[in-house]
Formats: sequence, structure tokens, C-alpha cells
Amino acid sequence: MMLASTAKGETWTSLANKLGFNAEELRALNGNTPAPSGKVFIPNRGNGVTATTYSRPTNQPAVRTSAKIKIVKAQSGDTVAKIAERYGAAPVEVAKFNGLYTTSKLNAGREIKIPAK
Repeated sequence: MMLASTAKGETWTSLANKLGFNAEELRALNGNTPAPSGKVFIPNRGNGVTATTYSRPTNQPAVRTSAKIKIVKAQSGDTVAKIAERYGAAPVEVAKFNGLYTTSKLNAGREIKIPAK
């Protein structure tokens, strides 16, 4: 709930009209007092978002990679960490680069990208 300040001489009806609520609802929320005074409780209305949309930007520049990437194929029983060590790369970097965990077990033949040092 939120608090709202009231003006001198304001009624539940005038306050409800000003805030866009039902007068009886406001009165009940504030202990059924005959008239509002000082600060009164008003119900939350959420964040006001009624719909969301998403669109991809169409004017994105082409992605250029200056680093060389080596693509290797996993062997049976390989993990990201094993492949990284085999090619002298940091296991965490290889995992991040491929969207995997360092302990991810890989199927034989899976292509893994090794970022350049």
C-alpha cells in the first residue's frame, strides 16, 4: 500500500475521484473514518505495465572478430576443462565462449570454439 496526503476539507469521494479509486474502498482501507485527514492509505496498482513488446534492432553493424578462433571436435569422455587444457586455454574462458560449464561433459564430435590467447 501507498500513502497519499489529503487537503483540508477533502472528502472520501473527492479523494477517490482525484486518485481514480472507489470512495468506499478508500474509506474501508482507512478504518471507515468519516473523513480523510493527513495521510491516508491507497491501494497499489502494480507497475502500470499493461503490455510489453520486443523488436530486434535492424541497424546493427556486422560483428567483427579480430581474434582467431580455433574450432575443435570433442572426443568421447571430454569435458570443457579437458579440451581447454589440451589446447592451452583457460577452462573458464572456453566455457564462457561456448555457453557451457567447465565441467560440462561433451558428446563425441561436438564442436567447441577455443578463443585465441
